[in-house]
Amino acid sequence: MKSIEQLCKALAVNVDGCPQLLQQPVPEQPVPVQMDRDLPSSLKPEEGARVWKAWAQVKNEELLKEAENRPAGLGRRKPMQFREDVLSVSIAELNYGLCLMTKEARKSDGSPFEADTLYYLFLCIQKYMFDNDRIDNVFADLYYSKFLEKLHDVLKNWVPTVSPLGYVIPSCICEDMLWECKQLGAHSPSTLLFTLMYFNTNYEDPCKRFRRMH
Repeated sequence: MKSIEQLCKALAVNVDGCPQLLQQPVPEQPVPVQMDRDLPSSLKPEEGARVWKAWAQVKNEELLKEAENRPAGLGRRKPMQFREDVLSVSIAELNYGLCLMTKEARKSDGSPFEADTLYYLFLCIQKYMFDNDRIDNVFADLYYSKFLEKLHDVLKNWVPTVSPLGYVIPSCICEDMLWECKQLGAHSPSTLLFTLMYFNTNYEDPCKRFRRMH
């Protein structure tokens, strides 16, 4: 036979007769995601080439103006000029230019790009290079380590924004883009290492991830 105390607990009543407040677990509410944002579904290599060309033109004009304002002298040199075709740019010049672009690249209205959009454009540039038989990888090769440091500084504080209505505005980068741009896979030892790290830090249901990977 059950004791009085056990019966009271079963009825959610204290032994002194006062009702006992049961702490019901509050279910976590899923954060609504705004899906009507105009997000790209894939990389656009030509867009990457266009952004590089537009930046190079603006930068070359700035360098020419700076050179004109310097006093004439024996040590005066012809200003550096970036090639507008990203495929013809040397590795050193491309690394330097990409470093500058992390801070200087602008939209057509002069406003800066969001961090994830800037990353997307760099992926487009890389895809354009791969599609045209240029094999250096700006995200993996040691020659571009300085660019990666600058890009990390831009991306490290990025977080999804929330609209005034409370909707989360997702990043414009999706996993398919990384596969498309050969940043995931076994194309090189560094890419394979990045792939392993990516999936070890990608908190997703293991079964779902296993089905997608096989």
